[in-house]
Amino acid sequence: MGPFEDAKPWSMKGIVGVRRFIDKVWKLSASQQASKPAQAAVPALASVNKRTHALVKKISEDILAFKFNTSIAAYMEYVNAATADAEKFSLADFEVFVKLLSPFAPHIAEELWELMGHRESISKEPWPTFDPKMIVEDRVQLVVQINGKVRDQIMVAIDINQAEATRVAVASEKVQKWLDGKQPKKIIYVKGKLLSIVV
Repeated sequence: MGPFEDAKPWSMKGIVGVRRFIDKVWKLSASQQASKPAQAAVPALASVNKRTHALVKKISEDILAFKFNTSIAAYMEYVNAATADAEKFSLADFEVFVKLLSPFAPHIAEELWELMGHRESISKEPWPTFDPKMIVEDRVQLVVQINGKVRDQIMVAIDINQAEATRVAVASEKVQKWLDGKQPKKIIYVKGKLLSIVV
């Protein structure tokens, strides 16, 4: 729907996408409850995954800034990720998600909350909090260059040193192809960003 302060023409077409999203949330709820036993209480937030912590931060900040359009985009990205990789998302994750969804879709959130076995209204639940440590990225994408040209991009620990980064890079099939058995003459390393090998 765009930024809160912008004028927006009403369009029925926009409702179709939102309806598809709500349907997806409903299906995700069914799969979560079928694969995980119901819990009497919501587990500690420490038991939910990194992406859920990031969503709590995003939605909390967006609501305060009236950035409702970016909140909706964040919900959709989260549901897509949870649908694609369900094993990484617990029932605890979904319960936190439903709490976050409740200001935007109160009726379906209340229904889902009850289906998860909760007797008290979701409106009486405290707003979720996030652990800042859980949303710090611990891995980065490192660009690997051979003779000045990008030949690969590898995921490495954010604090990886030059020796370890070089070891990981030269183990890559793409990099090995361009090294062609030659030993590096010079290595330039920009921590967490670039590894440039000259042969």
